[in-house]
Amino acid sequence: MPIRTDLERVRPAAAAGPEAWMEAIRTLVGKQDLKGAKQIADEAAALFPDHPEIQKAHHVFRPYKSSLSSVREPDRSRAFARLKELAPELRGRWVALSEDDVVASAENLKELLVIVQPMKVEFRPLVEFIEEAPEFQSGAEVPMTRLLEEAVEKARELPPAEQDAIAAIILEEIAGKPDLWAVIQKSRSENDLSDI
Repeated sequence: MPIRTDLERVRPAAAAGPEAWMEAIRTLVGKQDLKGAKQIADEAAALFPDHPEIQKAHHVFRPYKSSLSSVREPDRSRAFARLKELAPELRGRWVALSEDDVVASAENLKELLVIVQPMKVEFRPLVEFIEEAPEFQSGAEVPMTRLLEEAVEKARELPPAEQDAIAAIILEEIAGKPDLWAVIQKSRSENDLSDI
């Protein structure tokens, strides 16, 4: 006697109603047999072209298509320069940056989004929170997080092998300075940045 697969066991008879087919799809998903669930969803979609739940399941299992976007984020260096000028006034506030300037600020994110939502701009504004007092400063008086963000942005333009080389250099530098590593770990724990 041939061994029946889960798919054969749960496949409803062609005369069964849409609920039986949906139950079969759910059963196969529960057993993590997504290939079987897709097959049943395809068959059910052909049998019940007007049933919304079956068509939704069929849509979920369609082949996923992805593509690279040709849209690049704008150069916001002028906006960051302006932000640097305004930073003392904006500490503890949420700000929105266009390509050229700080376009809005608010006490909380929800308030800022209400302000930014109706703006007619080519690129959506970049939203940032300006800390009360940055813990790390470079010699140029720019918060370390901003310097790192700019470095990462430039590094992303490099080929993967060069990105890995830069990351290795940074990790070696941190590993060679246990005091710096301790400060970073302390900052992470104080700010609950465990997901970084």
